[in-house]
Amino acid sequence: KGDDSNDIMSSVLEEMRQEQERLIEEKQIITEDYEKLKLKVADNEVFITEILEEKTQVEEKKQIITEGYEKLKVKVADMEEEKEQYLKEKQIIIDDNQNLISEKDKVIAKLTSQVEEESQNEKQIITDLRAKVFDNELYTTKLMKEKSQLQERVTSLEEQSIKETSSIGLQFNYLIPSMDSLDSSVIIAGQKLFILQGDRSHSLQWEKYGFRLECPQGAVSKDTEVAVTALAGGNFKVPKGTVLVSAVYAISVSKALLKPLVIELQHCVDLRNTSQTGCLKFVRAPLKSPNAYQFSIVEGGSFSVGNRYGSIERDKFCAFGIGHVGNGDTSNGGGNGSENDTQTQDTPNDSSNGAGENSSGGGATPSTSTTPPHDSINDDPSQLVHEVGSHTTDEPTVQQSDHALSDSDGPTATVPSEQCPARNDDESLQSSTDHSTALSDNNAASRDTLYSGIIYYDKKEAGHWKAMYSVVRDLEVLRRHLESKHKSSIEYDDVVDSFKFIQPNRTLELTLHTTQQAGWTVNPTRNPMKLFQSRVEKFPLTPSYATCSVSVYAEIGVTKKPLHCPIELTGIDPPIIIYIDRSPPLLSISQSI
Repeated sequence: KGDDSNDIMSSVLEEMRQEQERLIEEKQIITEDYEKLKLKVADNEVFITEILEEKTQVEEKKQIITEGYEKLKVKVADMEEEKEQYLKEKQIIIDDNQNLISEKDKVIAKLTSQVEEESQNEKQIITDLRAKVFDNELYTTKLMKEKSQLQERVTSLEEQSIKETSSIGLQFNYLIPSMDSLDSSVIIAGQKLFILQGDRSHSLQWEKYGFRLECPQGAVSKDTEVAVTALAGGNFKVPKGTVLVSAVYAISVSKALLKPLVIELQHCVDLRNTSQTGCLKFVRAPLKSPNAYQFSIVEGGSFSVGNRYGSIERDKFCAFGIGHVGNGDTSNGGGNGSENDTQTQDTPNDSSNGAGENSSGGGATPSTSTTPPHDSINDDPSQLVHEVGSHTTDEPTVQQSDHALSDSDGPTATVPSEQCPARNDDESLQSSTDHSTALSDNNAASRDTLYSGIIYYDKKEAGHWKAMYSVVRDLEVLRRHLESKHKSSIEYDDVVDSFKFIQPNRTLELTLHTTQQAGWTVNPTRNPMKLFQSRVEKFPLTPSYATCSVSVYAEIGVTKKPLHCPIELTGIDPPIIIYIDRSPPLLSISQSI
């Protein structure tokens, strides 16, 4: 029994050991499962956290979508309202169109009825007109017969008129000078034609070209044409010791005058005291050979202190100007003859160039001339003179080739002998003593002569200009000629400088004061920049004239501010400072992108 008990205990213990091992294994398995579950729980917690975050984001997006949806609902509602409004307006327009179509049909029907009625009326009118035409043809035949009779009478009266005008001497064959008949050296700056009415006085101003005319009442018996041609230069010859200080004006009238007219011409002499007035004299010249442009001094005339115009009474005309006579010498000199001698040389042939002067015995019949094209001249609109035509040449009529702008030459610049102003024309032969005397007389005139300075610009290309300063005598005719000689692209400054040369140097010096302005470059074309009075005096006897030029460059895209570059002018009275003013060039579309 004891062994059985031991066996039983051993068996029980064995079972218990096995159970224990099983339990240990199960515990191990449970422990491992627990750890796995812990890991899984941790992973689930992370996943739950991520899911919660995503849920939060989804809810936020849902909120945004909900808000957007609400907005869209509002917008759709608005669009629905607009659509309804549009449909209403469309219906209104359709209704209006229907009404317009209905009214149009009514109007068309009415017009059609009127057209048919008018057509019937026109047919009746045509019938009546045909009857009138037949009557008019009969009347025209009668008038033609009467016209033929009147023509015969007019011819008879014209023949009688020619005889009458021959007895009193008609001054010119026609009014406006023919370009071809003038000397090749003549430079025509402008032309103007006026009518003087016979029953009144007239005050005629052509100050754009330095000319005035006073016509007293009773000077003309009937309407009379007055033609004026302003000459800016030419191969003019003046008496010894005389210098032209005005432009030359070719004046003609179509009928003989009953009283003298008063002509006033602009001169360029600065008259400051009465002693100077005695040095100015009117000069006159025929325009045809053998004494073409040979001026002689005219006695009379009036000049006053401070007045840039001289006046004189004349009843016969040709080419007139004003001369400065050295030392007050009023002799004609140089073989030109006295005024009376010159008048006897002004034959009716002189009038063929439109600016001559007939003798009292001339009997030429006035021929009809072609009036130059009309352009507006800013004369006094209150004057009683009726302008029938005027012409200012856009480019002066010069029967020689145009000369490009030239820079100033020195005082030794030469002039062709055929264009030099003669002071005593003895077959163009003068001794050196006479030449020196003439120069001395010219110097005397130069002391009182006024000059004009003009600055202008020629645009070469974008950002490049040529700034030029030219000097001429202070006469409107010369300034107009200088401006009109250039092409239309030239831009002029509005200010014109007036000054005198300081003696004895007689040299205008231009000093460029360059300023540091970003993107701008200013370079003179020559140094020193000087203009000599002797050079200025050669214009317009030669087509070139005294000019200094400066090249101006602007760097596109760099220049921001306008250029204001000073140039000091010395050697003149008063000294002047002029400015080169340019604006920065505009950027092109490609440059601005």
